[in-house]
Amino acid sequence: ILGSCTKEKEPAPAPTIPIEGYWSGFYKINGHTTNHNTAILLRPGGTMRFYELGVRTDTMFLPSDLKLDAQWTFSNNVLKFVLSIGTQQAEISLARSDDQKKLNGSYSVDGATAGIMEYGK
Repeated sequence: ILGSCTKEKEPAPAPTIPIEGYWSGFYKINGHTTNHNTAILLRPGGTMRFYELGVRTDTMFLPSDLKLDAQWTFSNNVLKFVLSIGTQQAEISLARSDDQKKLNGSYSVDGATAGIMEYGK
């Protein structure tokens, strides 16, 4: 007698999209309504570049003072990096969305929460 046997299969997990790559977005200073356009380029190995775009949409011709290099980490679905801006330190913490296409979070300058940041891929 041949019997049928069913085995429940768990759905395959969604593929993980690498965090590396180019993300465009903005930051907003607490108490202000203006979005400041920025972009980040996360390179493999933990290095990155932050671009202060302003009204620009292309990073190619940005002056060097609007490009900041830093190190990044990604753990528990949260991207973290620190930018040195003159004598100040901006600490950024961005959570990746469930669909892995957005980064949202806040930033602080010298330990005080300063505003929000949002990015899309």
